[in-house]
Amino acid sequence: MAKIVSATTYVLNDEPCYFLAEQHKQPPDSSGFRRFQIIRVIRNGECVDFVKDMGKARDWKDIMPLTIIGFGEHTVGEMIEQAEDMRSNPSFTWDDVRELMYDRGKTGIKTK
Repeated sequence: MAKIVSATTYVLNDEPCYFLAEQHKQPPDSSGFRRFQIIRVIRNGECVDFVKDMGKARDWKDIMPLTIIGFGEHTVGEMIEQAEDMRSNPSFTWDDVRELMYDRGKTGIKTK
């Protein structure tokens, strides 16, 4: 059975952070894809999620989704700084992903 994680309306920079992710998702009102930052903090011994709407997905089309695992060993502030660095200095791009998929197709490795 999946455990339900509580939500919160705020996070503090010095709170222990379990993970930070940025993903393109459809919001509950189905108004079009947007980029969301999900920050899971450890508060009072429990995990709670904070979700920030970062704007329209098309404004982030060249920026890869990301996930950073902190396991509570890093703070929210550290994880946000790392995410900003990953966005500014990506280690790979969508072009790299397309090239990898093309290379797999040439070698006969099946992709979905």
